Amino acid sequence: MHRERILKHALKVVRARVSSRVWACFVQRVFQNHPAAEIARDLNLEPNAVYVNACRVMKLVRTFCEDFDEDMSHAFESGLS
Repeated sequence: MHRERILKHALKVVRARVSSRVWACFVQRVFQNHPAAEIARDLNLEPNAVYVNACRVMKLVRTFCEDFDEDMSHAFESGLS
């Protein structure tokens, strides 16, 4: 439960720091598992930009969680959203 609260807070903080397009790349790739080409088409981006944006957000979330000494490497596999 503690890890889940940290992760949810991290997602909220990071969401406030990135653009809606960058956040959409992250959510659609990580949580919804949409293909990068589909996301890119919908957001008027190159597919590589989708991967870059999703990775940048993931790194921000992990960095935030590390500040709380939490290993969140498996958190996204648990189905949290």
